[in-house]
Amino acid sequence: MHELLVTGLASSGEGVARLLDGRVVFIRGALPGDTVTLKVTQDKARVVFADIAKLVTASSKRTLPYDPRIALSSVPWLGLDYQTQLDAKADNVLQALTRIAKLAPSFRGIKAAPNELHYRHRARLHARKGKLGYFARGTHDLIDRSSAPVCWPELDAALTNLEAWIAGRGVRQVEVVYSRRDGKSAARIEAESG
Repeated sequence: MHELLVTGLASSGEGVARLLDGRVVFIRGALPGDTVTLKVTQDKARVVFADIAKLVTASSKRTLPYDPRIALSSVPWLGLDYQTQLDAKADNVLQALTRIAKLAPSFRGIKAAPNELHYRHRARLHARKGKLGYFARGTHDLIDRSSAPVCWPELDAALTNLEAWIAGRGVRQVEVVYSRRDGKSAARIEAESG
């Protein structure tokens, strides 16, 4: 397969490029500005889905090195610089409103969060052998939660306490939410049946 330049981002987080025959390619783990070779996972008449076979040239917009093991489905744009994330989100909203809904919206842009990391007050994680983590995208490979620093520090502390508690209890998945208003967290725990 030829080298492709990734030119955009899909709302689902995949990088977008075009083949010489005009078909769109959605590339898991790719970011705008990356030059990649592909490992095709689905080849359809009008669209191709692929993983990165080789990252030939990394985008200048990457803030983390490409690591296919931590391509997380819950945070697909984690390695992308924050302003580019905001621009892509704004573009996705505008595309949905104009192309799909046929509206002509007045748009003022997206307000940046005060902190580009540690913004989540809720997390759903999977458990294996007493450890909590995220699934790598498209797999059930457990990735250490520290590789995606998106939770509020208070939520991280609650997860650390919960991780100590779940060891040996057959827990499969947890969902934890933290409230800064009352300083409390709540958890929903799913255990293995049988």
